[in-house]
Amino acid sequence: MKLARLLGAAVAAYFFVSASFLPHFAAADKAFGDPYQLNGIDPYDSPVKPILSVSRIELTLEEARANPTQAVEITIRGADKKYAPTAMHINFDERLTIVDDDGYYADRGSAIHKLEDIQYLTGDHCLGLVTAGAGNFGRDGVMWTLHFTLPDDMAEGDVYPICIEYKHPGVTNDLFTNLRNDNEGKMMEAWIFTNGIEHGYIRIKEPAMTATTTTTSTTTASTTTSTVTTSTAATTTTKRTTVTSTRPVTTTLKTTTTTAVTTTAPVTTAEPEPVYRRGDPNGDGIIDAVDSSLVLAAYSRFSTGEAFPDENWYATSDVNRDGFVDAVDASRILAYYAYVSADGKLSFEDFLRGYR
Repeated sequence: MKLARLLGAAVAAYFFVSASFLPHFAAADKAFGDPYQLNGIDPYDSPVKPILSVSRIELTLEEARANPTQAVEITIRGADKKYAPTAMHINFDERLTIVDDDGYYADRGSAIHKLEDIQYLTGDHCLGLVTAGAGNFGRDGVMWTLHFTLPDDMAEGDVYPICIEYKHPGVTNDLFTNLRNDNEGKMMEAWIFTNGIEHGYIRIKEPAMTATTTTTSTTTASTTTSTVTTSTAATTTTKRTTVTSTRPVTTTLKTTTTTAVTTTAPVTTAEPEPVYRRGDPNGDGIIDAVDSSLVLAAYSRFSTGEAFPDENWYATSDVNRDGFVDAVDASRILAYYAYVSADGKLSFEDFLRGYR
């Protein structure tokens, strides 16, 4: 097993003490990964204490073989209309294969249908999931649904952990907070990552013990044995099909006869130089959902170490000036976009003062 490389030797030992580890999942736990820095916050003071959970699936070997691809849900409860900016990582057993739907690895659930999102793989067995919104529109319920395919050599008693991991690489960080990212939001985030995680798994159940009944007759000195067995009906899976159509293109050639030729000097128009300012990372002079999407896309690159924010990114994208480029910044940009779309007249800087 290489799971120790993914989650750390301590986590691997925690999971592979045989099926005896399963009772540990009865209660919420902390996230794996980097230690969460409380910075003086007591999570137990949080007025809301949400639970972020991963499905725990148990099925027989026959069921697993009939349906090797299983749907795993990431759900939230106790945070209804309390959040918008979120970022988390889902670390899964390397024996599992995540279903890739043209670069999308997770389906959005009803809990985040009013939020913007981005998702990305970081390594072979870790998925980053990020949301942002113009308001605290996140609801309780299913946030994400992931599909994992079990290995061909699965066996009875196998357990495949699927865990929530907290990452804090320095230039950005995972989070689960409100739009203001105020003290209440920070306490909620601290609670979730230190006390409010229910890790999940897919487990192939051990074979059931066969019940045997023995009846003895003293008059005939014979023994009869009856055996009771159980069977489980297989479930079915619906497969999605995508059809792509292409419109035919018709080209018509036109012949022109010219008797005189006039030469005119070409006219060139210089592209305007982008003017970068706070909240407008693409420099087109408009603060809108495009800028929010750019910040989310940058988050994925910074989180995976593919790039690091330079002076321009900090100046334009770290809109709340906390030293990170993350979903909080993307949410503030979206909130301003919604504000000006409703004829708001404040500048972005004046609008941001309302969050102080």
